[in-house]
Amino acid sequence: MEAEAIYEKAVRLDPECFEAYFNLGNIHHDLARYPAAVSAYRDALAINVSYPEAHFYLAVTLEKLGRSAEARTHWQHYRDLDPEGEFVELAREFSD
Repeated sequence: MEAEAIYEKAVRLDPECFEAYFNLGNIHHDLARYPAAVSAYRDALAINVSYPEAHFYLAVTLEKLGRSAEARTHWQHYRDLDPEGEFVELAREFSD
């Protein structure tokens, strides 16, 4: 909860702080607050669309919400941005 408050404060102080949105997404995801995680990951990607892990975690979260068709785009973005990435096989499985 303390980390969440710190990242929320960071967002208020600097609305262009990619890392704060991304980390808020991770916190929400870990706490199974999936709609809030989707929102935070989308905010992060609005600032930095080239960060592969944001696409990956957004895709994972969308899958958990049963939104596979929407997730497919982010699986593909992850694969394109990080073709040698740690999760590329998983991304390939879900995006094909």
